[in-house]
Amino acid sequence: LGLHKVTSDSARWPQEVKALFQFIDTDNDRLITVDEFKAAIESDRFNDLAVRPGMDTRPTGRDSEALPKSRAPVKLSKEAFTWEPKGQFRLKWKAHKAFDLVWNTEGLQLEEDLSIWAPKLGRVKLYRSQGALVQTRIPFGHIACTGLNPPDGFELLELTDTDETGWLRTGRRERLDLFLDTFFPQPHTFQQVWARAAQASSPSVFSPKPLFVWKPLPPSDDFVALGVVVTAEDALPPTTSVRCVPRLFVQELQRTDLVHLWADSGIGGEPACFWAGARFAKQAGTFFAVSSGINTPVAPEVLAFAAGEGGTFFMNLPGQRKAAASSDEDTSGAEKKGAASKTPPASPRRKSKRVRIIQSLARCIRAPSDGRDERITLAEHDLDAYRRNYLAVKQMLEDKLDHDSSDVQWIGEAPYEP
Repeated sequence: LGLHKVTSDSARWPQEVKALFQFIDTDNDRLITVDEFKAAIESDRFNDLAVRPGMDTRPTGRDSEALPKSRAPVKLSKEAFTWEPKGQFRLKWKAHKAFDLVWNTEGLQLEEDLSIWAPKLGRVKLYRSQGALVQTRIPFGHIACTGLNPPDGFELLELTDTDETGWLRTGRRERLDLFLDTFFPQPHTFQQVWARAAQASSPSVFSPKPLFVWKPLPPSDDFVALGVVVTAEDALPPTTSVRCVPRLFVQELQRTDLVHLWADSGIGGEPACFWAGARFAKQAGTFFAVSSGINTPVAPEVLAFAAGEGGTFFMNLPGQRKAAASSDEDTSGAEKKGAASKTPPASPRRKSKRVRIIQSLARCIRAPSDGRDERITLAEHDLDAYRRNYLAVKQMLEDKLDHDSSDVQWIGEAPYEP
């Protein structure tokens, strides 16, 4: 094929070839077309290939099914990233309480302790006492704490589909997932920015703990990574562990706004320094960036969410604003046409009565193109919503009974479950 084995480490060669193939195969169909090959040759993103010396190339359960690679999102205009006072998707910063420990300095006998945590995002219940709940929280990276305790009061961005949340709603998540992939896509791969390897020759409990820091690489220039992801093994983290942020939503912090979180002298590898925004470092947990090697004293690029923190803002999918604006223009045009008519307007009371009669007649005689009465369709929709809400309440009661030690039984016959 004209390829030359340029690497001296034979164990890395299969990983190099696999990473190169996945990089060129942008549509992830396991085929490389002429256009994809030309685009890769002309691209300047070859430095994004995350293959490092010592990477574990042995197939694992996760590697056997290949890491999911998100597709490049559609190019959007600046208007698509506008925050609205109202809209279908509500975004709000909410305090998060569940975290999994990824790494800490316990047992290393260092002057300053550090712990790194991953937000635990369990499955949100589809229904609650207020009806359907279509909601999720967005992970932007792992959280560093100056100490061994978990984050306290750390906030994540919570996303809610208001059109599908509440009573008499279907609770579908398709549009929520589409919104996430459009405005907060997953990275296409990772780049290792620092490694702290353990020394196999020193089995002491005080030997360096391995730590590998990975920077998410966004799928396009319209997005950036707000934080980093760490692992205890030299293996690529899953792309599902983090999401990117629109570039228009963030701002770069100045050097005077940064502080050192933690530093490593390089016992298990190159020296490194962890950085964060001064305002965020005072909190119990923050996103962070890492500088290493000869660049350890130089502050890296540290980004922060530009606005929306502590508040609530809304967004829509591309095209929703235009549709709403067209609807408003049509309504405004109809009102102007009616005002220009020479026909004297009817009194409000008489007009309201006339409209009610016409609408009642239309509902009775109108039939959709498929031949079904629209009233039947609406009734079926309402019955399905009532059924889902009933099941939600029933599940809530059963969960409460599971946590109650007392023996509680149904009075009479057990409720019918559709």
